[in-house]
Amino acid sequence: MDPLGKNRLADDAVQISSMHGQARIALGVLVSQILLIAREASMLAELHAAFAPLGHQIDTCDNVTESMSMAANVVVVDTDQGCTEGRRVRAHFTSADATRVVWTGRGVSSGLGLVFAEQPDAVLPSPITMAGAVAALARLERIQRNSVASALDLASVDGPVEQYPPVRVLWTAHRTRASGRLEMVWGDCERVIFLAEGRIVGGQGFGDALAEHGVHGDEDEDLARLMGRAIGAGARPDLVLEAAGQAIGRAVAESVGQTGGMVFFDPQADLPGQAVPLPTAMPVLIAQGLRTARPAARVRAVLGSLLDNTFDAVQDGIGPGGLPSVPLRLWRAAGTPRTLAELVDDDDQAWLAADLLLQLGLARLRLPALAPPVVPTAPSAAPSKRPARPPRSDALNELLAQRKLLRTLDAPGILGITKSADMEPAAIASRFRLLSARFHPDRYARDRTDERRVARDCFAMVNDAFSVLRDDAQRDEARQRLLSQEQGKVYSSASDKRKARLLYTQGEVAFRRRDYEHALSLLERSKALNPEPWNVCFLYSRARFESGQGSAEDCARELLTLQPPPGRAKAEVLYRLGELLLATDRRPAAFKAFTEAVEEYPEHVEAKRRLRLRRLRQEGVSAVRATDREEHVRRAEARAVNEARARRKDKTGGADESGAKKTEGGVTGLLQGLFKRKNR
Repeated sequence: MDPLGKNRLADDAVQISSMHGQARIALGVLVSQILLIAREASMLAELHAAFAPLGHQIDTCDNVTESMSMAANVVVVDTDQGCTEGRRVRAHFTSADATRVVWTGRGVSSGLGLVFAEQPDAVLPSPITMAGAVAALARLERIQRNSVASALDLASVDGPVEQYPPVRVLWTAHRTRASGRLEMVWGDCERVIFLAEGRIVGGQGFGDALAEHGVHGDEDEDLARLMGRAIGAGARPDLVLEAAGQAIGRAVAESVGQTGGMVFFDPQADLPGQAVPLPTAMPVLIAQGLRTARPAARVRAVLGSLLDNTFDAVQDGIGPGGLPSVPLRLWRAAGTPRTLAELVDDDDQAWLAADLLLQLGLARLRLPALAPPVVPTAPSAAPSKRPARPPRSDALNELLAQRKLLRTLDAPGILGITKSADMEPAAIASRFRLLSARFHPDRYARDRTDERRVARDCFAMVNDAFSVLRDDAQRDEARQRLLSQEQGKVYSSASDKRKARLLYTQGEVAFRRRDYEHALSLLERSKALNPEPWNVCFLYSRARFESGQGSAEDCARELLTLQPPPGRAKAEVLYRLGELLLATDRRPAAFKAFTEAVEEYPEHVEAKRRLRLRRLRQEGVSAVRATDREEHVRRAEARAVNEARARRKDKTGGADESGAKKTEGGVTGLLQGLFKRKNR
């Protein structure tokens, strides 16, 4: 893989160094002035130290409002976490084509990506150095003013990661069913993803993607080869494919907020020889990766200062095909511009959905309209009071409570269906008509704006629930779920069972590493999705005991309720039950469990060792050794008889009982004589 980032930065340095001492770079404009804007004096000093050696005139300012009246060719602004100051500068200089805007500071690394309607021409990542300033100015030569279109031109994807986020590149490839090679470089990380008709079919640089299956690869090893090794080692193919997709999703999501890296997409590249399409849909893969890399708490911290920004849905004529239900509902609700606070409320799922839409380019944040300047009043005039917000009406409070409740329910719950017998098309349509009449926006046409907005949200959720239950497969699954609830059982769909198997595998790996806390968390989630497999409950009880969150007595009771298959599995459960009983000082019951384990599976080493130690304490070493010799003789006799019968059967084509008895006697006598000579 070609180190794109290192070569590109080296080219930038050569280009600027060749122009050092001159007042022009290849922007088509004369860089006579650079304006540095920062509130903190230390940041101003740091910026000045980076740009002053380049030979340009430097002006500084600590106030964004004052900087609006200053002229400059390049404006470098220190942004806060919400990039408010940088966006104000960008909005002011939009009409001035000769001015380029560079962002630096916390807003660059906050992970917002290209989510704003106001975009910089380049960014200067931290720490701020002269080399970084050189690279930022050289980048202004290549980067054209960014448009916040949701679909990128994949043929032109060749530049910094902050301009071409891999999340958006993959989403665009999915929507346009593109094929090619996506290469990503940032820091010491270098990864390649191969796509065919909008689906991921291979990759390189994901050496730890299948670590949970005990397979580790080199940095440049092909992902298909890694999956083949995992399947050859006994892993389930579906779990391997799912784990590979999740690893790619996490890696792509981790690129959000990265600076200094490079991204390149080659639509003419050849696909790898072993192309294995991943079954996980691209929108689901990206959503899962973002949820892991950017949980709700982090999204709240990043977007919390932007609640007053307008959240606009981007309408590009293609549509958000394949999005999960919550982001799709939020995208539809943002069709009419609203503030971010109105859309997300206090719902974690809404925060995650908003972040997904922003990173995919399906929505963008716009600065709120600035308040008109305040006209100073005469000193004698009384200060004007802010008009009090009218209190919420009872109808609005009821609608808000209904919306909060509907967001916590699934499709049958939204339509008020609680019995499996009511899961019929006629009953579903009847419930939909009733609720749609209750929340239809036309009913609230004369009410206040807040009531119309909340009613529209409720109507959208009812409409989505009806669309889900109109599908035969999803309706049957919902009926089975309700039927299981009526019977006091937990229903697990095919998807739930796949997720449960994957979580169990991850929990088993963590348990073997003795990371009992993490194993317990994974196994608890697996058990919630599908509580039927005995091995999940078995390992869950062991993890509870080993982590100290369950007593030996409680875990022993849980093992008594298990029904493992006969043989080795049942013997293992009996052995672990005996160990727990020993921990509660119930020795007779414990050794009874060990005895039953050996009877169930005679080759169980640990249970046999426990019984042997007890015999050594009770009978002495000599007696135990004599018994062991007798047992060894009996086993050797049985093995010799079986071998003799097999040979005779091969020769004669049938069993000769008399011959077998003679062979049995002869072998017994021979073995006894051998052991007597050995004892002498």
